[in-house]
Amino acid sequence: MKKMPAAAATMTRILFPFLKSHAKLKTRALSGARKTEYAPGLVILSGAVPAFGRGRKYMAPTCLFRSGGGVRNGCDGPVSSSNAAGTATMSQPSKIARAKARLRQDALAKRASRQSQEARKAAQEIARHFGSSFLSEEKAICVAAYLAVKGEISPAPLLARLRQEGRRCALPCIEEGEEDMIFRECAAPGVPLKMNRFRIPQPPPDMPAIAPDMILAPLLAFDREGYRLGYGGGFYDRAIARMRRGASKRRASERGADGHSPPLAVGLAFAAQEEARIPREEHDAPLDAVLTERGVIVPRGFSE
Repeated sequence: MKKMPAAAATMTRILFPFLKSHAKLKTRALSGARKTEYAPGLVILSGAVPAFGRGRKYMAPTCLFRSGGGVRNGCDGPVSSSNAAGTATMSQPSKIARAKARLRQDALAKRASRQSQEARKAAQEIARHFGSSFLSEEKAICVAAYLAVKGEISPAPLLARLRQEGRRCALPCIEEGEEDMIFRECAAPGVPLKMNRFRIPQPPPDMPAIAPDMILAPLLAFDREGYRLGYGGGFYDRAIARMRRGASKRRASERGADGHSPPLAVGLAFAAQEEARIPREEHDAPLDAVLTERGVIVPRGFSE
């Protein structure tokens, strides 16, 4: 057996007591490799095989190398950084994500404190403001709404009005194993619904999937630029963005044929849910309007 090089042996004698005294060695199985934490947040995977590729020092993402002041992975992305004491810590969510998480907690608490009688009155006012605004003049044959949960403002009075006007109504559906939300027709109240994985009722798979002309979206908070804060799953953002892209492609291929406009995205909210500015990320899809018990808010940059 070959002897350990002198430099390596010296480094081992210096580092091991430090690591042993400052953190317990914790090992558990992780994707076939052994994960060992030598110090708080410093994680090294053993058993992973380095892969040579994009230039010097490239390794498989499960192997780490130190570069400058921090630790990076083989995909050129930051994995950890060093604090003032020199201890490497795993990277945290972005500042925007952390700001959203804090705002989400505050918004949930604020909305939960609302009295039920006040909430019912606000839902009635929303239906009234819809009828007296430009939104009622939109050629929305099919409107997608939602079933209120967790203190969300209820669209039920508005849905009743829309049905009376002869408009088709739909509800969001998140099928098992899917990450994209679709909309299925909900012909009338009382139609049997099934629970999805989030324990929210939705139309069964045998109901037709449709592309709505207007989407009424719940939210936790909103701002005057049309940005909404949801629960963090991104389902509405992806659905709205997907339909907007699809409408743009159809217009380009059909040279602006009528009937292929993107859906109008309208947030339903209590007026008190307005914030000065919602932290936003690249994937966030802004709303075209926000409807509250005080009236319709048209975001800056959007013309009726």
